[in-house]
Amino acid sequence: VQPQVAAAPIEKKIAAAPSLKVERSEALAMMLSSSLHSGHKSLRTTQYVQVPETFSIIRAPKDALKAIYATCDAAVGDRIKNLILDHSKVKFIDLAAEALLDRMALDVIKDFSRRRRRIAPRGTLPIDRKLNTFLRSIGIIESLDIKNLKLSPDEEKTVKVFKKESKHAQKLLRIDLSDYKESILIKLDKYLNECLNEHGWKLTGKARAEFARYTGEILGNAEDHSGTDDWTVVGYLDKTDDTHWCELAIFNFGKSFARTFNELPTDSLPIKAVTPYIDNHESRGFFGPKWKRDDLVMVAALQGMISSKNINEKDTRGRGTVDLITFFQR
Repeated sequence: VQPQVAAAPIEKKIAAAPSLKVERSEALAMMLSSSLHSGHKSLRTTQYVQVPETFSIIRAPKDALKAIYATCDAAVGDRIKNLILDHSKVKFIDLAAEALLDRMALDVIKDFSRRRRRIAPRGTLPIDRKLNTFLRSIGIIESLDIKNLKLSPDEEKTVKVFKKESKHAQKLLRIDLSDYKESILIKLDKYLNECLNEHGWKLTGKARAEFARYTGEILGNAEDHSGTDDWTVVGYLDKTDDTHWCELAIFNFGKSFARTFNELPTDSLPIKAVTPYIDNHESRGFFGPKWKRDDLVMVAALQGMISSKNINEKDTRGRGTVDLITFFQR
């Protein structure tokens, strides 16, 4: 399938304002500065990305990231004119992987527009009906509003989709940003309840309050710790599947766990909390090419009551991840 691509909103704004200076997105710049980025400019005119058979952040993160970084690489190719995302071999896909690929592909397209260049995004969809419907519901087809491949009214009734982005993305649309995060939490709560209603269930009042608190903390952490407010919340449910799985994915760009700790003063409470773990591993020679200091800092940061924002022993930040996991298990 090789659809013609409609102009995204940012492309239209750039075209209408030749003097407007638009910088490369922070997310794309971050991906291109990563050690996982290839770092070389291709002489090819086409950037071809083979999406792996198992495209999942959880089941096969290395393969998923390889495809996502290959997509980002198109932004540094001097001669690139085409971006092909081939999903034809995909047999399993999760929402987080596809939502992230979708976002980076869109950022690459916008990056070409800001430089007054054009890139033609194309792709191949899997034959499997459920995967096909999934990609046409939440993938780049929906984001770029490609009319001839969008779901029909009857197909739309078989799925429930949720997709909201942060204020960072919405600023370009000139919308009212007051209480924006709170409005997203209300809509997400409604979405989850609608998915449960398909089976005659609903969240209790207590569960709704907990869900709003934990998801609100996730979005708050994304802004407080990462140095940017660039986050995305996505949900998907296929009502025709034998087993109804409601997937939720929340991701953001910015500083890593380790970087937020590494920027702290050496005498700060969080650094004092993780230093014994680091010293113990270092003294035993555990660190090497595959297991680095920053990896251990991240693991330590995920433990209960450890947060880069804690100032004294009475601070209670650092339990959000544990509480959220416990909530969903219940």
